[in-house]
Amino acid sequence: MFRFESPAVGAVSRCVKSVPSLKVGAVGLVLLLVGCGGGGGGGSTGGSSGSDPVTQAPNEPSSIDPFERPEDWQTDANVWANNPEFKNQPGLKSINAEAGYAHGVTGAGQVIGFVDTGLDEDHAEFAGKDIRLNDRSGLHEATDAQLAHGTGVVSIALGARGYGSGLHGVAFDADPALWSLFLDERGSLSVNDRILTNAINALEGSGARIINQSWGYETPLDTSLLSTQQRFLEYNYSNTLDLLRRGNAIHVWAAGNSGADHPAASTAWPVFFPELAGLSLNVVALGGDGLIGRDSNRCGDAYQHCIAAPGGVAVGGRAYTQIARAGGGYRAGYGTSYAAPYVSGALALLMQAFGDQLTLPEYTGRLFASANKAGPYASEAIYGQGLLDIDAALRPIGTYGIPLPSGGFARPAESNIDSGVLPEEMLERLRNEPVVILDELRTPFITPLVIQS
Repeated sequence: MFRFESPAVGAVSRCVKSVPSLKVGAVGLVLLLVGCGGGGGGGSTGGSSGSDPVTQAPNEPSSIDPFERPEDWQTDANVWANNPEFKNQPGLKSINAEAGYAHGVTGAGQVIGFVDTGLDEDHAEFAGKDIRLNDRSGLHEATDAQLAHGTGVVSIALGARGYGSGLHGVAFDADPALWSLFLDERGSLSVNDRILTNAINALEGSGARIINQSWGYETPLDTSLLSTQQRFLEYNYSNTLDLLRRGNAIHVWAAGNSGADHPAASTAWPVFFPELAGLSLNVVALGGDGLIGRDSNRCGDAYQHCIAAPGGVAVGGRAYTQIARAGGGYRAGYGTSYAAPYVSGALALLMQAFGDQLTLPEYTGRLFASANKAGPYASEAIYGQGLLDIDAALRPIGTYGIPLPSGGFARPAESNIDSGVLPEEMLERLRNEPVVILDELRTPFITPLVIQS
């Protein structure tokens, strides 16, 4: 007999696939940040949170533990959860981030790109980080007001642990790259096809395979006007569409803060262009009660490409997501602008864990398949694929087994397989050797086999 020991991420090299690009023209536009001073919908309040995180139980994870860890690694999730910086950001508990850290995954070596209003790189939450890009070409001057939104968004995704005192980000060891958009005194953004293509090219060139887009038009997706809205995007953002199709990054879009039944039309790319499935997704915001947040758009007709994350308003009306304040310190904020970076940070954790073993669409598919769909999160019209669950995303999903030369699988029964499945001489060679197992999403993990006589 042989049995599986604790599996780890497999060192199985797989190439990231890309989609052929197109060449088309460009048209410029001006749009308004959606809702309460937040891009894609991000408001703020001056108070602290003090509210309870999401309380619904996550999906029951597999009993198998997918990671080998260094001996000195802190594997107790409760220790992570009791850290003051962790506790100051209730949304981290809501998405089971502490279990991810106990697996040994913190975002190290990953770059997250942001298209936003600017970054205060001197804030303590970015101390010690390799800031790959801090473009300010869209800024007349780098005032705290100009940098406020972008600084807050970036801090949620990857704010440093052990610096400052207000919070740490989801992927606290990841590095940022940011391309600035001009925000005038009325809250209007200058965005056009040229600006976005420059941004995407620069961010990808900085090493980002995740690009957070916490901005958008207010007009919601309307499937009765699908062809009209599609033509608008094709005409006004044709080169941007070209880059999205190229498939070098996953774009994470804030769904918008209009309280609409569907995300903003400018963020629902895969609904209009199905080839972008897995390369572009929407994020709706949960409030402190674990339900859809005040003013957050729903997933609606984009439910296949949509997920929920913290970022809404707490019970009693106060924002409960903490963000870094440009110029120093912290403040509270709410909106889908601040839900999107939770997902961007989670993708960075997965990319550290699995490396090039998965294509970008497979990363998105894994995030969706592992999301919590229990209780209220079963409503696709509101929550799409469910609530982001980092712990479940880092574990084997469903049944798992050893791929055999014949093309089939040796599947464990209560972690044991009869030795007759493989020739004895092969078993002898495999004794205490690592092998690759695949879960239902064909994600590879490495585990040693212990041969039992």
